Amino acid sequence: LAQAVLRVPTLAPAKVLVMATLIGQLPVWIGATLATWAVCWTLVSPEACQDSPACAKHLKTYPGYYHIVSTAALLAMAGHEVCGLIATYLGSQQTQALIPHLKSRCLPSFLLALMFGVLACAERLFSRADWTIAHVQPNADGLTAPGRPVYTMQYFEWGINVPILFILSGYCSLGRPLHEVSRPLIVTNIYVIFSWAAAASTSGLLKWMLVFVAFALFGWASADMLAWVDKFERSAPQDLPSRNIRPWLSNGLIIELLLYGVVYMSSMLGLIDAHTERKGFFVLTFGSKIAYCAAFVFIRADEYHKTLTDVLRKVSVSNVGMISILRGSFDIILPCVLDAAGRCKLPPQMSGDMEKLEKMLGCRVAGANLKDLLAGEEDKSDFSAYVRNVVRQADCPQGSEVSLSTQGIWTCSAGSMPPIAQVLHSKMMSKTSQSRLSATLHLSVVPRSAVSHGKERHLVAAIQFAATIDESKEADIGAAGFETFKADEIHTSTGGSTKPSDTGSAIVANLADLTKLGASAILHA
Repeated sequence: LAQAVLRVPTLAPAKVLVMATLIGQLPVWIGATLATWAVCWTLVSPEACQDSPACAKHLKTYPGYYHIVSTAALLAMAGHEVCGLIATYLGSQQTQALIPHLKSRCLPSFLLALMFGVLACAERLFSRADWTIAHVQPNADGLTAPGRPVYTMQYFEWGINVPILFILSGYCSLGRPLHEVSRPLIVTNIYVIFSWAAAASTSGLLKWMLVFVAFALFGWASADMLAWVDKFERSAPQDLPSRNIRPWLSNGLIIELLLYGVVYMSSMLGLIDAHTERKGFFVLTFGSKIAYCAAFVFIRADEYHKTLTDVLRKVSVSNVGMISILRGSFDIILPCVLDAAGRCKLPPQMSGDMEKLEKMLGCRVAGANLKDLLAGEEDKSDFSAYVRNVVRQADCPQGSEVSLSTQGIWTCSAGSMPPIAQVLHSKMMSKTSQSRLSATLHLSVVPRSAVSHGKERHLVAAIQFAATIDESKEADIGAAGFETFKADEIHTSTGGSTKPSDTGSAIVANLADLTKLGASAILHA
């Protein structure tokens, strides 16, 4: 637990460092992209498609209705990601200290929303000829039809969304550092712009030189991306959520870019017309975005279920540890259920140390009310008051502002320690020996689940028996380290009537005090 607590203050600087690195890399990516655009634009001096009658005719005859449909679908998907991002951010304000990965999950949602928004804008522009940004593709080598358009808007969209795909696949999915993502990202943007310049060039020699360089750069960037996968396979934990899916985000991106190259080369060689080229790029672009969205749905769902499973497993282990603490101080440990009438009933079937208790009392205890096993009316009255006080303390926890360091130092915002666990000294009638047994009882409330229904409360009853009662020595009988409950005093969750023991060895043995023992911090492990 203590090691887990130490992880909390180190998370914030790490996240700040990641954001600082991302912001620091962003100007480099933008600068390299804009510089390449400026050089290539100056080099080829493209002619606007609207200025060429043949090119303008291509734009007007291109069917744009399915771009309107895709725009609506992309806006819906972007809205879904934005709503998820807002809900995750607002929900993480109180839980990000418990689950360190929760805040980092905002980045994929933000990038997906941004990617869908950019693509939706591009698709809307493609839906109308007069909005489409395009230039004339010169017939420099005689392989293409005169007046064929080069859809410059498509290359603009790639220049924004392809880097987002690199961040999603390399950084968010494979966990590669940003400096490893930066080089293939910049190289990819450069060869995408070179591909546009080759298509818009009036020189056949320059055209094919740029095509050759573009494919060489594609091979270089792909090698870096394959290296991501290799490092991931060697370093990623075997139980990482969606471990088999993550590498395919990078491999799939390489395949997608290769298919782009196939469509591009078919267009450059004149094997397909401009409309077929545009449709091919549309299918690949729209399909890849849908595939990435689906992949992150699987990854995030797997992460959520694994986190939930780990939390339940660790809390279960913590409960077992708390039961072990109780067994070190008491003879008998029993589960019981407190109903709406205040009856603390034992299970109808044999559980815990019920068989041992039956032998000591000489009667059947399965399904019995624990209060009915006490010897006298005064003991039963004190037990009822004790039950009410235990439940009241459990329902007013003070552990949310309490933590425990590795040095064993308690920190409390109000300067008050959690209450010391209390015990009730009572008497139980044994039919076996026909005598009253001195018994020390302790009730520990099991914390409510977020999905708990009804008014029943689950408790753990701990009983310690002493020898046959001797009234002169009754006051000396008790559980070491616990405080005696007195029904005529008011006991609050802040420990108003409790006093720490002189030895400082008191045990906080209530299961509802798990957070006070630093159990919330185990979620970092």
